[in-house]
Amino acid sequence: MLSVASLFAAAPTTKPDEGGKSTLIDFESLGADVDNAPSGFTADITGGGDPQGWRIEEGPPSINGTGGKKQLARRSKDRSENRSPVCVYDDLSARDVDVTVHFKALAGTFEQSAGVMVRYQDKDNYYVLRANAKVGNVALFKVADGKLEKLADRSTGVTLNKWQELRLVARGDAFETFLDDVSLFTAKDGAISDAGKVGLWTRSDSEAVFDDLRIVVND
Repeated sequence: MLSVASLFAAAPTTKPDEGGKSTLIDFESLGADVDNAPSGFTADITGGGDPQGWRIEEGPPSINGTGGKKQLARRSKDRSENRSPVCVYDDLSARDVDVTVHFKALAGTFEQSAGVMVRYQDKDNYYVLRANAKVGNVALFKVADGKLEKLADRSTGVTLNKWQELRLVARGDAFETFLDDVSLFTAKDGAISDAGKVGLWTRSDSEAVFDDLRIVVND
């Protein structure tokens, strides 16, 4: 089922490597030791609480054997519902981006979510595309002044303990969304138009791992 704040039919778009400057972060090459936070990233939290819990772990390569043994995990037993831990990539700020990440939702009582953020201004203002295995959908949210507002969502197959690929393309006021290279929906919103950072996101007590974060800048 598809719900919309501002929505029009999705159409195929360019592949991530076409047309822009591409950055790939595979977490194997960052130099961080297992159980430590990754270098080049900053942890924070929307909604209050402890932003820590992001750490490097070792595991099998992600999708199709790509990536290395090291991945970025978010571990937490804090069951506070209205909190969103974030991990922000420090070295890039852009407005129009094409962002892809491999993720695996692992656990969670209230939520089983993993997401990718664009146009991150601070912990209270950004866009996030979230995949939720507990309810089986992908949703696009605007976070403004710390409040989540759903712009659109679609029911689709998000599965616990399975590597999947999430993709968000931001161009002007349009946001194209994909799961496992399948187009889901395109939503429109112009509230946050400035360049911002890219990052990773979870919700409440969600536990998840991430790998192969690819950012293509189309500014």
